[in-house]
Amino acid sequence: MGIVDLLLRLPGGAVYLQDFYELRMTDKEVPIDAAGLLWACAYKHAKDYLEGNLLPALIEWTQALNYFRSICQWKMRLYLDGMDNPHKEYENERRRLRRENAASGDHHAKIRNTPEYLAKAALIATHVLNIPCFITKEEADPHVAYVSLSKELVAVTGDSDLLAYGAKKIIVVQSYARGWYRLIDLDADAEPGQYPLFDLYLEHKAIIFQLYAACRGCDFTKHERGIVGIGYETFMDIASRVDGEFNANSFAIAMWSSDDTRQRAAQNGMETPEKIRIYLQGIVDIYSNANIYDEESNTISTATHEVVEAATAKSKQHMAGSIDTKTQLPHSTERQDQMDKLIQKNLLCKTAANESNIRGAKLPENMSPEQCTLQELRDFLIARGGKATITKKNAIPEVKRFLLIEKQSGIMQLVDRNPNPNGLLYADVNTSGMFHVRVILDEMLKKASQTDEDQCTYNLIHDTYQLYEQGLFDDTYDNIARVAPELKEGLIYKTFGNIGSNIKCKNIGDAFRRCLYNEDSTSYHGIAFVPNTNRVIILSKAHASMARDEKTRKNTPDYEPPEKQQYLVILEMTYDETNDIEHKHSLGVFVELKRSYCGGCVAGQGMCRHKPERLWHQFHHWTDSRLGIDRPPTLDACSWAPGGQTFMSDVKSKIHELQPVKNCTNIEEQKKKMARGAKRKATQGKSSEYEVHRCAQKQNPGAEQFSPKRACIRELYDSIEKEE
Repeated sequence: MGIVDLLLRLPGGAVYLQDFYELRMTDKEVPIDAAGLLWACAYKHAKDYLEGNLLPALIEWTQALNYFRSICQWKMRLYLDGMDNPHKEYENERRRLRRENAASGDHHAKIRNTPEYLAKAALIATHVLNIPCFITKEEADPHVAYVSLSKELVAVTGDSDLLAYGAKKIIVVQSYARGWYRLIDLDADAEPGQYPLFDLYLEHKAIIFQLYAACRGCDFTKHERGIVGIGYETFMDIASRVDGEFNANSFAIAMWSSDDTRQRAAQNGMETPEKIRIYLQGIVDIYSNANIYDEESNTISTATHEVVEAATAKSKQHMAGSIDTKTQLPHSTERQDQMDKLIQKNLLCKTAANESNIRGAKLPENMSPEQCTLQELRDFLIARGGKATITKKNAIPEVKRFLLIEKQSGIMQLVDRNPNPNGLLYADVNTSGMFHVRVILDEMLKKASQTDEDQCTYNLIHDTYQLYEQGLFDDTYDNIARVAPELKEGLIYKTFGNIGSNIKCKNIGDAFRRCLYNEDSTSYHGIAFVPNTNRVIILSKAHASMARDEKTRKNTPDYEPPEKQQYLVILEMTYDETNDIEHKHSLGVFVELKRSYCGGCVAGQGMCRHKPERLWHQFHHWTDSRLGIDRPPTLDACSWAPGGQTFMSDVKSKIHELQPVKNCTNIEEQKKKMARGAKRKATQGKSSEYEVHRCAQKQNPGAEQFSPKRACIRELYDSIEKEE
């Protein structure tokens, strides 16, 4: 619940930010009160969770942690709630009543983090992902606040209680699914009088938030709204009458000094100043003197920092999650067996085919890739949509890469490639050549209608076909750039960050580079808004990267380069509404990838880079009329139009006529390139690691835009300048 109406009274409390990736918290540890994230994972799979199937929520938990660690590069320390806080009895009762009185479809009120769910989540974080995860003595809030304050770290939480516990800088998450959060920094500069409550805090510190929580309502107050009748304005009026130091006693005296506030206190059962003081002091004590575990499982006081209870075997087990988080009793045999299976299965997600029937789903038991035969390694790769024409020397690192990905992300997407001519799962749909998109969709729909193996994919293809028939797809660059919802690069990282394990593999980085370096890579790109919904279907056709593939030479004359195959990708995206005041534009913002299909991959699924590549393509649709949306720093290098100041050609035309090339590897090559009039394209942000050169005659930044030192890398500039 948090403290009612507190955040809006503080700097940053009224501003919702988006995209955790943009926080760039890579230097220090990030303590996280993970109860909110766990609840969000359960809520996303509410039906399964409430029926007792925790696996979908745990897989979601695994993927979220992998995103924060691998993409956002957070050095996380997770804290999960332990035993019930006896002071929270009123809030626990309120939540119990909401669960009992909730309607059958009200999952929001019914879901809670159970001890079994907490134990399994802690096990996954610690033993599967190797992320430090601790069960706190009681609630995680005081523990996270204590770590944040003592180590000067930025804490991540779901409510505002951490501020009353003493934390100074926190990230309050509004929605993990959408990446919405507020950044509260109590060391921030603010104009005096802009935030009166904040001004009081600067003078008197956390006691202000503790008294505010007692008056306005928090988890520890009997009434959800604290002292009924004491709102923000009344609280500030009482505070203005406090004489001397702020504490429960002085605030109680100030409250009793006015007939109005005295009457309101009496209506809440506090007929004397002493009763007001006792009530306020009770809330202040809860926040200022909590008991938490230290690193050694000793119980310490947050007020004195002294050990109040020495560590025991039970406290160590409890902090590690080895026993029940609420009762501190050993796990039942059934629960322990389930937890052991979680490690053995590595959190396998549901696959495109039944794992038990797929040849190559697993390596032979107790055998490393080096000990396997070439055929066993090939079967393993083929089951994941990989290639069969590979040597053992090259197959071993590929197999290790898949094993690492599946362990870290908790995802195993398998495809059974046993021959079966009837069905989309094994269909060979030709999306290459000059086939029109409608012809390809028609063929895909025919194949999909013959199978019930993957009804979800069939429905996606059917929906796309219907939208195309209705003429709802728009493939003109200008039109797409003008109306498409905002696509944040962080969403692409979050969705496809688990693809590939290094820059040399076909991963999300490779998908990005193909948007920079490959000419004519896209032959069709269109989007369609699904009527009466917040969904968009992206239909994009691109060339495969087959420059070294000798198999296609039989389709071309001698001494001619191989004819590149093409593949069609379908992506279903959901978006949220936006407005000009909060988001600076009303185009909407993409929040999630739903169904997808790739014609270039077996069964249309698998861990391919084609899907993120198509999203990078969509990401670069931008025009000056998209007010409030930052211009992608790599837009010039990925421009769909040759020359000029506007982008007028559609994506059916050749996409890369700017001919960007990779950065030269030495000074000599750079000098030759500069002598020909080429300069480095200055970039910013994440994409600046990809060095892009462009012909000087085609949209090259002019001298009035960038200095010579900005036009090429510093080392090369200094070298050239010395010779001159």
